[in-house]
Amino acid sequence: MLKSYNDPYGYKKLLAYKKAEELQMACSHLTHLFPFSKTLSSLADQMDRSARSGKQNIVEGWKRNTTKEYFDFLGFSIGAVAELEEDCDDIIRGVYPEIIEKMGLKREKGDERAPLTPSSSFHSQFLSTTPSGSPSKTLSAPFLWTLSEVEKLLFYPLDSSLPFVIQLKLRCKELNFLPDLSGLV
Repeated sequence: MLKSYNDPYGYKKLLAYKKAEELQMACSHLTHLFPFSKTLSSLADQMDRSARSGKQNIVEGWKRNTTKEYFDFLGFSIGAVAELEEDCDDIIRGVYPEIIEKMGLKREKGDERAPLTPSSSFHSQFLSTTPSGSPSKTLSAPFLWTLSEVEKLLFYPLDSSLPFVIQLKLRCKELNFLPDLSGLV
């Protein structure tokens, strides 16, 4: 079926577009905080491209000729945002240990935003052992945000005191819920 629209820039009025635009800006802000290394530069580039794709696929879908094509591109947008959310999950899990502290994922006792628990990431086992693999008497696993704690946080209203990477993950989560709420996809 041919899709008709009166406003060629009507996509700018869509809540999903507005949220995707906010997501892209938040992602760019976050990735500019990454320290320079080949791995982190590649990760930052991929995250920025996923955030951009989330927004741009809404625009491209709006400009397509059929409703089916529009829905296809909304699906591509959802996929890009889901990919970005997984990148955030990887950071929170500790896949990139060199940015844990920079991303504000290390917590001090008394931080009341979420319960303190030792990280369940695979990196915590290395932080509490010596190079030979035996338990260390001086080092202990830092208290880190765990993915299960983050999954329990509400995405609305967004808590601006949370670490940027957690805020970005929650923005992704919110965008992934929009199609379910609208009944479109």
